[in-house]
Amino acid sequence: MPVYKFTDGRKGYYFQFYFNKKKIKKERWNGRHMDSKVEAQQAEFECKKQLEKDFGAREDITLLALFDEFCKTAKGNLKDSTLYRTYESFRKIYLPMIENKKIRKLNPNDFLNWKNEIKKLNISVEHKNRLINIMKSCLNYGVTMYNLPGNLQYALMEKIKEHNVIAIENEKDEYIPSQDFEKLCQPLLDYQTKENNFFYYYIVLNILYYTGIRIGELAAITVEDFKDNYLVINKNYMRIKNKDYIQSPKNANSIRKLTLDTQTSNLLSKYIEIYKPKNIMFKLKGNYLNQQKLRRIMRQLGEDTKLGEIYDLHPHSLRHSHASNLRKLGYDEFVISKRLGNTPKVSATTYIHSEFSEQLDLAKKLR
Repeated sequence: MPVYKFTDGRKGYYFQFYFNKKKIKKERWNGRHMDSKVEAQQAEFECKKQLEKDFGAREDITLLALFDEFCKTAKGNLKDSTLYRTYESFRKIYLPMIENKKIRKLNPNDFLNWKNEIKKLNISVEHKNRLINIMKSCLNYGVTMYNLPGNLQYALMEKIKEHNVIAIENEKDEYIPSQDFEKLCQPLLDYQTKENNFFYYYIVLNILYYTGIRIGELAAITVEDFKDNYLVINKNYMRIKNKDYIQSPKNANSIRKLTLDTQTSNLLSKYIEIYKPKNIMFKLKGNYLNQQKLRRIMRQLGEDTKLGEIYDLHPHSLRHSHASNLRKLGYDEFVISKRLGNTPKVSATTYIHSEFSEQLDLAKKLR
């Protein structure tokens, strides 16, 4: 068995070899230097035996165990929010849709059947493809670490494409024009009391609509981040496993200084005067801004004003609406992306929507 003598002036030997397509190199064995060639050869023999034993045990793992191992490896490269929300929901909800076989007994049909089950789910096409990408990443890990055959992923390579999933007549608009947004929020002003904190939610909705910031960014804003007529956006709030975290924003583009219109700036000043926040701006009675409660309030407002029959009402739709308003004002996707904290491509393809009246006007001008 080949072993090698140090050539850099050090005394003793080391060994190296390839195992499962990975280079193994040891300069010490069991915490000790290898002073002789025979000692190094014996250490190499023991090392190979140990690797074969461990690999044999690992070969017996199931798909679920493979996924758990993959998540541990991915932990350093993923945000906690992605790991604990996206990946945990995948593990609990979508991974059980495929039989938990030992990895050596998996075949391409297992993944084809799983993909077909994902296709049937009543979730967006984007979400379906996100789930498929997670499974592909897990299998890529299996190919690298366990020499799984690459054809297992073949059924997952093509993205899901669906058309007319929702009938056109039932489609709701993501873009809420300003006049309808004001109508949507009016009940919060009409029925506000000190006890129900409707004014708190009125201001929250207005800031989301007139700045386009993400709800996690809003929840993380401190009093010091508000400077007269602008907001500093440099952090994001997440709640993971019933614990609150303030972390870095979604990406480098998300760090920005956001100029406010006069009315929004005045609303924020009034909010500070009434609620007197100490540090985190929108903590209410010691609790961070609750996205689920805000979603329920928007749903109730949609029912009360009948606007829920027209618009897809949720906190993120206010971000879509802000981008669309900027487009109507004549700003291009480069300016809009700076304000939203993303890229021009994302702004143009995801956030900018047109009103139905614009579509009618366009049709009239064709001939």
